[in-house]
Order: sequence, then structure tokens, then C-alpha cells
Amino acid sequence: MATALTPVSGTNLLKTVYSSKVTESTIARGGSPLWNLIGSDKDGEGNLWAFPTVDSESPSGSADFAVAQDSGNNSTISANQFQGGFKPIYSTFSVSNAAIVQSASQKGGWGPLLKRAADSAIRMNGHVMSCLLFGTGYGEIGSIANSGFATPIITLNDKGDVAKFMKNMKLVLATAAPNGALRNAGAIGYVQSVDYIAGTVTVAATANAVAGTNISAIWAAVAQNDVICIAGCTDGSGTALVPVGLPGWIQPDNNRPGGADSFFNVNRSRNPLFLGGYYDDATAKASLDAITDAAQFLTSYTQADNLTCGVNPKRWSAIAKTQQGNVRYVDQKGRAGMMFKALVVAVEGTEVKIFSDRYVNYAQTWVLDPNAFRMQTVQGQFGSFMDQGDGLHLCRQASDPGVEGRVWTLGAFKGVDPSKIANIRNLTTAP
Repeated sequence: MATALTPVSGTNLLKTVYSSKVTESTIARGGSPLWNLIGSDKDGEGNLWAFPTVDSESPSGSADFAVAQDSGNNSTISANQFQGGFKPIYSTFSVSNAAIVQSASQKGGWGPLLKRAADSAIRMNGHVMSCLLFGTGYGEIGSIANSGFATPIITLNDKGDVAKFMKNMKLVLATAAPNGALRNAGAIGYVQSVDYIAGTVTVAATANAVAGTNISAIWAAVAQNDVICIAGCTDGSGTALVPVGLPGWIQPDNNRPGGADSFFNVNRSRNPLFLGGYYDDATAKASLDAITDAAQFLTSYTQADNLTCGVNPKRWSAIAKTQQGNVRYVDQKGRAGMMFKALVVAVEGTEVKIFSDRYVNYAQTWVLDPNAFRMQTVQGQFGSFMDQGDGLHLCRQASDPGVEGRVWTLGAFKGVDPSKIANIRNLTTAP
């Protein structure tokens, strides 16, 4: 038996009792700037549905009420209610029995270890929610560009998606679209490593693997353009299991495709701008041109006056480089050299600040009023709390006499006013 005086064989006593300092450096820290910017409503306690309502006027040119009412109803909808259920997002954490035993009788005991693990789980929830903000409700975080799969390295169609991947994240593949059937009955692969500079992801068949596993060995039926999803966010049935983010709320065609639409019980084809937002296929446009067009449209048609724009960091850098001769610099007191004060697009008397967000992929950008899109939770706090499903805050691990816990977020994204949100896609040209 190992005790404080008789450590397990081959283990140095001091190394067993006193842990080394830990440097907590993770890409999950902070999450998406845009996710942090949008509002969070905590008024959903006890409710089963999120009820964002969008109101718009019913135009009419007749003084006769009955005719006016008919005219108005035929022109637009006066009020619409999106009904979307709250969805859970989970993160788990644990402290092993060995860590508890080794910290016995020490100041603070294993409390700091538990806090560090719980904080990490909450950070991961923030990371996942940041990913979901730019998804359609299926946990999609990228798609495969590879044409050959006898390699463990996934090349992403949009390298800007690489920031969404983290070591040991569990992945599944969906066919063709995020809501498609899962490859190989939902077989799970793990992120073995990520190259954030090259924009590639190495996968493995097990967690904490020393080396990667060929993609085809994990998913035998894999095909080019398969969609990569976070495991647990989709079951292949076509039903969204997690909150529907911005791309789900903003319609893919600003002119509204033919046929009726049903989105959280609302037919957005009746009023595509006010119910489905502004969309721009910017295949042949430069970034700044597309951003300016979107900002001008929102300002003119929706009276949006608090617009901001989120772009991928590489696109932000490219825009900054092209604007070297067209920006104002400011002196930083106490420092040598000069720096940007901000990247700004001015439209009709309104300034639109452009900021970088690593969760936005390279081919897209978003221009919006942060108050037009919100996160609604059923908790009175941030939206994460200890799971009490079994009556216990913490429970003993099945394979270790340590403790484990589960942190979860229960909420939904809601488009309070989609008309003040612009999605710019398919950016391919220079800024």
C-alpha cells in the first residue's frame, strides 16, 4: 500500500506530493469575440421554448379597414414567432483518486485541482458554443478537401475553420451536408494534433494517441467534402441537436428561393429580409466592397446604427495590409512606433468596426447589430452549472475511486431581428 511515507515503487516522494506549476494556455480561452459581443438573456427559466418575435409594419393605401387589412396581410406579416427548444451542451471533468491521495493533508487539499478541471470544462463549453454560433445546429466545424484518405492528416476546404479543432476533440463525419447521415454508423475519430498555421488536422482512432491513424481506417466510407461535426451534436437523423447559429437563421438567398419555408414554425418566404436577414454571394467581390454594400443596405433599409463586422484573422490581416496607405495612425504614448487605432468602414454617417474572430472561416464574414442576435438560457447565471441529474454534484468514477462532474449549458440562439444581420459568403478575391 502506498502512503505519504511509502510512495508507490519507483515514484519520488516530493514529485508525488508536490505538483509542478501549470501554464494554462489554450485556444479555448475567451471564445469567439462575436459570441462574447452578442447579448445573453437569462429570462428563460422554467420555459420550454424561446420566443423571439419580429415585428414589421403592414403597408396599405386604403382608408377602408377591411380592404386595408387584406392589403396588409397580403403584403407582409405583422408579427412572427420563432419557436425553438433549448438544447444542452455538455463538458465533463474529473480528478483522479491518485491526485486526491497524493494531496492528502496538504494545504487546500485537492480543491485547486477540482477548480482547475471545472474551469477547463467551462472553457470548453465556451469553445463549443463559439463553434455552434457559426453552425446550423449540427455541430459542423469544417469539411474535408482530401481526395485520398490513406493519411491521418485532414486538409480543410476552408483553412479558416482550423481554430475550431482542439486536441482530443471527438469527431464524426456527415455525408454531403451537416444534417446528412453519419459515415460508418457514427464512428468516432479523435483530434491527435492541429496545425493552426498550415490549417490541417491530424486524427487518430483513440484519445491521447502518440501518432495519427489513417482517415480511411477510422471512416471507411469517407468521401471528399464530407462534413466534420463534433460528436454528440448530430445523430444523422436530420434533427438539430444543438443551438442553431447564425448560418441557420440567415437565408442562403436574399431573394428567397421558391417554395414555402419552415424555420422554427415560421415561413420566412413571406418576408425574406425581415425574417431571413441579408445574404450576399460575394464570389466576384472584394472583401471591403462586400462589407460596405452589406453595411449600407442594413443602414438604409433597417435603420441599423450599431453595426460591427467579424472576419477571419487572415482576412483581417489582408485587409489591413491593403489599407496601409488609407488609414490613420495614432501615437501610443510611452511606446516607440505607430499602430492601428481600428479598421473602420464608414457608411452613411455610421462607422462599422471590423474585428478578427478566429471562429469565422476565411470565405465568410458577418455584418450585424450585436443586439439583433442573442443567446437565451434557462439558468440565472452564465448558462453553465453542475449537473444534478442523479442528485449529486459530483460522483465517483466508474473506473477510478476519484470524482467526476459534468458541466452543461442549456440554451438557444435567437434572431431577435434577423433584418439587421448580413451574411457574406464565398469570398474568393483579394480584400
